[in-house]
Amino acid sequence: MASAPLLQTHHTTATRLSSPALTMPTLRDGHSILDHIAKNDLSAARSLFLSLPSDSFPSRASFPKPVKDKVGIIGAGIAGLYAAMILKSLGYDYEILEASQRIGGRAYTYHFNLPPPGCPENYDYYDIGAMRFPDIPWMQRVFDLFKLLKVEQIPYFLSAPGTFLHFNGHQWPADKPQYEVVGDGTVQYLDVFNVTVSNGGAVPDSFILHLRVPAEDAPGSPDAVWWGLAFDRLREPFKLLNEVPPAELASALAKAWATLLPYDSHSVRSYLLSPEVGYPNAVVTWLETFQTATGLYDRSLINSVMDSLDFDWPTGSPMQDTILPCHKVTSDSDPVLWKCIKGGSSRVTDQMAQTLDDGKILKGQRVTRLQLREDDASGTVEVFLNDAASPARSYSHVICTTPLGVLGEIDTLDLGLAYSQNTAIRSLLYDSSVKVAVKFKTRWWEDPDIVNPPIFGGTSSTDLPIRTIVYPSYGIPTSLSSDDVKPPGVLMISYLWSQDAIRLGAQYPYDPTVQSEDPRHRQFPLDHPLLQLTLNNLERVHGVSRDKFGEVEDWHFFNWNASSFARGPFVVFGPGQFQSPSAQQNNLGLYTSLLFPNKTGTFFIAGEAASIHHGWFLASLNSAWRAVHGVLQSLGAEEDKKRLYELWGIPSDLDVKMYEECHDIVTGKRARGRV
Repeated sequence: MASAPLLQTHHTTATRLSSPALTMPTLRDGHSILDHIAKNDLSAARSLFLSLPSDSFPSRASFPKPVKDKVGIIGAGIAGLYAAMILKSLGYDYEILEASQRIGGRAYTYHFNLPPPGCPENYDYYDIGAMRFPDIPWMQRVFDLFKLLKVEQIPYFLSAPGTFLHFNGHQWPADKPQYEVVGDGTVQYLDVFNVTVSNGGAVPDSFILHLRVPAEDAPGSPDAVWWGLAFDRLREPFKLLNEVPPAELASALAKAWATLLPYDSHSVRSYLLSPEVGYPNAVVTWLETFQTATGLYDRSLINSVMDSLDFDWPTGSPMQDTILPCHKVTSDSDPVLWKCIKGGSSRVTDQMAQTLDDGKILKGQRVTRLQLREDDASGTVEVFLNDAASPARSYSHVICTTPLGVLGEIDTLDLGLAYSQNTAIRSLLYDSSVKVAVKFKTRWWEDPDIVNPPIFGGTSSTDLPIRTIVYPSYGIPTSLSSDDVKPPGVLMISYLWSQDAIRLGAQYPYDPTVQSEDPRHRQFPLDHPLLQLTLNNLERVHGVSRDKFGEVEDWHFFNWNASSFARGPFVVFGPGQFQSPSAQQNNLGLYTSLLFPNKTGTFFIAGEAASIHHGWFLASLNSAWRAVHGVLQSLGAEEDKKRLYELWGIPSDLDVKMYEECHDIVTGKRARGRV
């Protein structure tokens, strides 16, 4: 396709744009588009397995006879704890091996002190890991867990009045449109950050100064216009899925997905630079700077498109927020209710651990080798730990929930993994992430004498090194006149991804997991250059002198890539890594290979990387459920599977029958010709 359709809007004549957001991508059945794609991938995997030579999988004669015995779980994060909860409910023995001295994995809340619940100092924390949860239909499993655990949820604010955009040395209110309305029913965009050639920048004038759009279609900023134009053509086939009769949904989804798969080799950057889109490099760099983190445009195009589809609920991006009186705004649309956990996300994993039997979580147990026991007909897995003098621990099945970077350091050569699985463990890309939080004496950003209007929740964005400032959504008064005691002034002064995280993370190169987690042991001196840099950036973004911030009482820094127990925050696929299984290309795909067990059906990979919803709590829960189901499938425990469905439902991204067929083919339990 030629680039002309995208570039026709370079002139001053008003041109009607396609909508920058799709409507209702969460389908009428309450599932997300990714749920249906995951099921389609299972079907494609089955077709691939059936097309392979007969010696590609174990024979029926060699199929081991697994026995019901203790299940070993590696990792005490969300996935590991959830798998243990399910196994306990089904009457199975289990044991969790956790390498660190902390449970929770990448659900991690740091407390500057540990006061009793109920006092203002109880807000003296920030979430280093997962911190926000969208209350939308296909996330129901997450909120069912919160209800089961009785953890209190409060609104989370993605955006709020008073926040800023600060780019190229210029500040602009985040909620103020970057255009002016002209007399013919159109809007003329403004170069408020001086990025165009005429104003000393590099972006061609035609992309901002000559851009006029019908007022009813106008996004708030020119970068949103060009992002929408480039991506809507990829998202458009999915827009029509809600108009398809339920009986035709699967085939319609397959057709829509087929239109996107040819772009799998593209990064976002290569797509925007391609002849099909034709954006100049200066424009691509501008869009990346204003839309996301530096370097993320070099990751998978399909990954970015799928993320945008997943969260256009119900009216598009940016999602509507819950509204508090102190925000002084109203909304007629049904909002997406984003939530966070009062007291921090670690309360979820703490409560999960409380549901388990005493002595079932063994801390400080770093796994170094996994292997199948020799001459064992049941596929028993032997687990070797960091203590070389200790004998191996043996389990009938093992569920590994560690991040792939950690699993890759474990010796698995004698575990019976497939080539595609070993490749996925080594090569699936993880993002980088750094968070910096400062504890001020007061919440100066909520003081109208310092910042006007005051800021309650939301984020401010900048091209300075700190990139994103996250104002706490907890401890917010219900009105500006509230007489409540003000909570502590903890501010996430910097939340970074990708290259931005790598660069700032180099300022403090240490493994945070080997440091003391006791907040009484100061790890971060107040004169450290990293703190001074972030405070200077904060001053620039807000236009407020540092003396107005008041006293800095403490600060904290965490780099997920430097953690020896994580090796990165979450999976973000690279170009070519979102492939669906293909019999024609004899390719299972990297992500899909993680869904299946080893050759004996006694080792399973779980965790956020092993789900199409990677990066979210839901991914960990769904993958843990799938792994437990795999254990039951290998045992032929039909009655236990029925109880699993009754007690824990079925994940919306899993076709159980299709998965069972693939599981049995991979392990040789079922002859391929008789599937």
